[in-house]
Order: sequence, then C-alpha cells, then structure tokens
Amino acid sequence: KIDGDDVRVILNYPEKLGRTRSPFSAFGDDFFGGPGNDIFSGFGSQIAITSVRPIIAENEVEPITVKPIPEQGRPENYRGAVGEYRIVSEASPALVKVGDPITLNIGIEGEGPMDLLRAPALVEQKDLINQFKVPNQPLAGFVNGTQKVFSTTIRPLTEGTQEIPGIEYSYFDPKLERFVSIKSDPIPVTVEAADLLALDAIVGTQSGVSPTSKSGISDDQIPEVSTSEFPADVLSNIRRPASIPTTVVVLFLLPPVVVMAITLFQRRRYLSGFVSAKYRFNKAIIKAETPQEIALAMEQLLQHRYRLPAGTSLRNSTVGALRAAGRIDSAIEVERLYHDCERNADSSETDQVRENAERIATGLERPDARRSPLLNARHLKAESALIFIALVLSPLAISTSHGAESDTVRLSIGDVSPNSAEAGARINLAVETAALSESQIKELVDEASSLYVQGMQGGDQGDSSALLAEAAERLQVLVDAGIVNDQLFATLASAQAKSGNPAGAIANYRRALRYAPSNQQHHDQLLSAQAAISAPFTTPGNQLQRIRVYNDALLRFVPPKSMLATALLAWVIAWCLLAWRLLSGPQHWKLPTACLVLLAVTAFSSYQLRVSEFSVDHVAVVTQPDAPLREGDGIEFAVISDSPFQGGDVVEVLDRRGVWHKVKLNNGQSGWVPTKALQRI
Repeated sequence: KIDGDDVRVILNYPEKLGRTRSPFSAFGDDFFGGPGNDIFSGFGSQIAITSVRPIIAENEVEPITVKPIPEQGRPENYRGAVGEYRIVSEASPALVKVGDPITLNIGIEGEGPMDLLRAPALVEQKDLINQFKVPNQPLAGFVNGTQKVFSTTIRPLTEGTQEIPGIEYSYFDPKLERFVSIKSDPIPVTVEAADLLALDAIVGTQSGVSPTSKSGISDDQIPEVSTSEFPADVLSNIRRPASIPTTVVVLFLLPPVVVMAITLFQRRRYLSGFVSAKYRFNKAIIKAETPQEIALAMEQLLQHRYRLPAGTSLRNSTVGALRAAGRIDSAIEVERLYHDCERNADSSETDQVRENAERIATGLERPDARRSPLLNARHLKAESALIFIALVLSPLAISTSHGAESDTVRLSIGDVSPNSAEAGARINLAVETAALSESQIKELVDEASSLYVQGMQGGDQGDSSALLAEAAERLQVLVDAGIVNDQLFATLASAQAKSGNPAGAIANYRRALRYAPSNQQHHDQLLSAQAAISAPFTTPGNQLQRIRVYNDALLRFVPPKSMLATALLAWVIAWCLLAWRLLSGPQHWKLPTACLVLLAVTAFSSYQLRVSEFSVDHVAVVTQPDAPLREGDGIEFAVISDSPFQGGDVVEVLDRRGVWHKVKLNNGQSGWVPTKALQRI
C-alpha cells in the first residue's frame, strides 16, 4: 500500500513590501548619487519583502494499494503478463514435407513493459506438440512499438497435417481482476510425405558449408585417409563412455584394497580395541580357568565402560564408579565377586564364579540411574562416533547418486541428437527412427557405401569429390535419424574432408572422438583436417594446449589404449611389491615401487589428457568462416568482429536464444553468431 496522507505542501506567501537599507549609507556620503541612484540601480535602497506568512496545502490523494497476482485460477501457461493483450501468428512456407522447417512468428500486442514480456510456452500446448516438433528452449523476441515478436522453427511430424493450431496465451486483466486466455487463429498448411531419397528435404541436412562446393584447397592440403573401406558397423548405436570407466576404477582400487586387507590381517591383534568390551568379556570368562582370571575380565569390562585409567587400585576404582553411577547393588555384587575370587583361588569354584560374573554383567546392561561424572568428561563412544560419521557422509552419498543419475540423463539426451546446426530442436530418436524403415535405412547404407568406395578409389579429383559429397549426404541422413557411433561419424568426416568440406569434417571427427576418445586413427585424421584449413587451433594458445601437443606426439608412438594398459600394469606391480614386502619381511622395495608409481601416474595422466579433451560439453565447431560476431542475438546489434573465424574453429557455447548462439573464442572474446554458422558437438 502506497499512502500519501502524510505529504504536505508548504510555501511562504508575501504580505508586506518595503525598502532595504543601502550598504554604503554607513560612509555618510552618497558615492553613487545622481540619476543612477534609483530603484533600477544595483546600489542604494531596494524594494524587498518584509513580511510573509506560511500557507500549508494538505494532500488529498487516495492511497494506492498494490495487490499480488492471485494464485487461484492461474492457468498453467501463465507467464506473468499483466494488462490486456491480443495475439497473432503467421507461418511460412505453407507447403512442406514431413520434417521440413516452418518459420513461426508470434506477435503479442498490448500496453505495458513489452521488453519484459515472455514468450508463450510452446512445449506445453498439447494440440501443437502432437503434430509438430517444437523447441524446448525459451524463445527470444524483439519489441516493435506496442508489439513484441517471437520467432522460432517448428517441424511437422506426420503427413496430412492441415493446420498449425492456434497459439494460446494467458494474462491477468487488472480491470476485470481475473485471468484471461486468448488464442491466435489456426494457420492452414499442407504437409506431404517426405521423399527419402531427396536428401535436401530430410530433417537435419546440415546448412553450414555446402558439401558440393569447391574450396580453394590444393591437392597436397587434402587430408589423407588411411583406408578406403566402408565400415560394416555404421548402424550400431553406442553410448558415450565415461571419462574414467568403472572397470578402470575397479582395477586401480583393487590392489590397494588387497594390500590393506593383508596389513589388517597381520595387525589383527592391534584391532582388539575396536571389538566391543562385552564381547571381549564373554570370550575371556569362557576361556578363564581360575577365579582370578574372571575377576580380571570384570575389571577390564568396568574399566572400558566407565573410561577408568589403569592402575594398582583399579578394582577400587571400578566399585567407586558403580557407586557414582547410582548402581549401588551392582557395586556390592562386584565387590563381593572380587572377594570371592581372592578367597577361592581353587579352580573348582570357577564355574560358580563364572555364573555370578555373567549375572552381574547382564545387570549392568540395564540403563544407568545417573551417568558417571567421569563419563561426561570423556569423548563420545565409538558407536556414537560411527553414527555421527554415517550422518555426515549420507548427504554426500545421496548427492553423488543424484549426480550420477543426472549425468545419465544428460548422456542419454546428448546422445540422441548430436547435430544441431539449424534453429529448433531435432525430432527425438523414436520419431526419427520411425520415419525411416529398415529397408530405407539399408538402401541408404548401400548407396553411401557404394559412393564412398568409388569416391575413395576414383582417379579424377573432381569426380571423386562429387561421389564423396553424395555419400556424405546419405551418411548425414543416417546421423539425423538418430544413429550414433564413432565409425559413422568418422566415415562421414572422411567423405566431407575429401569433398571439400574440412570444417564439417572437423566437427564429425570430434564427434567420433567423443564416443571413442582412445582411437588414435580418428585423432590423426582430425589433425589432418585441421592442418588443411591452417586453423588457429594448430597453434597452442595456453599451457594446457602446449602440453596436449607434446602428449599427442607421444601418443603417436604409444597409442592411448597401450598407455592405459601400461599405467594399470605399473600400478598393479607396485602394489604387488608392497604386498611382497609385507609377507616376506625386509626387502629393497622403495625405489622400484616409487618408479612404478611414477610411471603409472605419468601414463594415466597422458591417457586422461587425450580423453578429457573430447569429453567437454557445450562445444561447437564454426562451419561458416564469414559469420560475423555480434554483441547481441540479432542482426540489429553491432558487429564485434567481421571475420574472427577461419572455419573449423572450436568455440565454447555459452548461451542460446532462438536462432542465435553466444560463443566464446580461444582468445577470450565472446559474442553471438547465427545457429546455422556452427555445429554443436
């Protein structure tokens, strides 16, 4: 509530005028006599206000009450709009095939802060998502007067769709004090069946660099491909491997666990302190052959129970602790037991004493009447400490399990559609795969295989490039259909590299290494494609990149898989030497064990340097080197740099709005580029 009752307006109203005294009258002479000494002169006497009275005006403005937007009756698609609005929509083209992109423009007109107006959530409109594939990212828009326009791309899922359903939008009308839902008019469209062999009409055709376009790359710059054979397993679907596989973790942890078990077995006599005092007492009285041994067991039980220090007067201390704890009867029984054990040293009375001791120990299990003051000054019991550790570690375990589940979800989502070169999201794997039957997929594979082999074995460079470009088109259809494996990506990259599209080849080689990071052949082909462009990533930009360059040179002689095997072997041998030292006695083990551990750490670090390079998320490859870098997500924003790319540049994706991506270059510069200018990895 904004209340203006306490606001007053006060002013001074003049009531009487008079003449002021001249500042030079004190000198007794008229220095400024003459015609200049009048009311218009700056000297002499002047007219001034000599009397005023205050006038107070009271504020009569009604208080303003700010009410919250009600929760009752709020639609699910409400996005915070307050006022009165209307919505219109338009789409083009009107004649498409299944999977073709349709540009959908949504305009919302009204009064209020239009720049804060949010786009309607298309993914929540069931009548729309049943017939069209819509993006699930927030839509970016621009304000044009009293209207805000949002633009996105949708794709029809089925043949025979006749219209795009109206877009629903909800706002809160403060005059009516209720929520209002409005809907735009349906847009008529015609959706025909997709021509599977018309490759440019299939969903997911890359629009970066045309595969058939000839680039200015000389023959000696074209990346060399090690084989012209078409792989046989391009239709298999695989999952992205973890940066450190579970098997490797188990193999690294197993040797230390075995050595630790051997150490604990050899030092088992020192572990008796971790066994409960009651268990040790029961075990001691069973083995006891004389009453003195039973009395000693009772002393140790009470000593542990009441945290008593060892000494010559331990028996008296145990009896005193029982009395201090309020166990008067138990104290008397224990004292009597001590006396019986001293008087009856004969082993014939051992059984009777053993029964009395067991009875006393059972009575001690009852709750204390009051706790011993000595116990309050001690540390927590071992059981309490274990419970405390479990309580501390349980949130960590829960968070770890949730993190593993989220990683699995991200992995499955990221693996379904590796390509994202156009605006809008890809059709999910189930729908994409259903769009192509097994016979159609087999036909595409046969055609791609034939064209690929002919292009690789062809003599004329122009004919080979044309054949490989056609093979790349068919392989791209398989990728867009949801088939994910490193051999498919590598084969597509090889065809693109030979047909004059090295930027696309770099993107797909990186995808192949994302699913097979230890494949040295894929990495060598990636380096060849990068060298063909002479891209800036061939020059190390920071210390980590320099280390990776040296590591890549090393891995050419020792492949990553061999490096990992070397690390595991050295690690296992080092722990075997340590176990041998524990079992056999003093040996010369420190120097060889240290060398083996150093070798294992170095080899594993080399392997991880290769794997971690391609396991990073939010990475893209620029396929259009002429794309400018802008300050915002639209062509109306200023250009930061006209040509910051050379093609094949690897950039970090920071954000996405509609058909624009915000990227960060290797030199630290960031800006916005069109989505069609890059390929997400």
